Amino acid sequence: MADLRTSPARKVTRRPGRRSASPYPHGVRSGSLPYVPALDGLRGVVVALVVCAHSLPGFTVGRVGVDIFFVLSGYLITTILLGEWRANARIDLRAFYVPRFLRLFRRSLLSSPPTWRRRRCG
Repeated sequence: MADLRTSPARKVTRRPGRRSASPYPHGVRSGSLPYVPALDGLRGVVVALVVCAHSLPGFTVGRVGVDIFFVLSGYLITTILLGEWRANARIDLRAFYVPRFLRLFRRSLLSSPPTWRRRRCG
């Protein structure tokens, strides 16, 4: 994989009626990571381990899935924040956490009422 800090930016051309192309390789902005399909595969394995641990009595290997998930999350968050530090010599925690909070909060609003109803009726 190419080092994105040293790769030259592409020339941005704008066509009428279309959004401008990203000047960064693969649409990467400072402080963000390129999409890596292998990480999705690893997440899938981890989720399967955790689901098996909850549904199969005696399947204790699923606890490792939670550990792997936290290590993977810590790696990704640290890499994003270090990329922002290298690009801007500062880290804007509000710009980092607010979009993540809003994304999770909206989903929790959608999933919470059915959960409350089920809990009240059951």
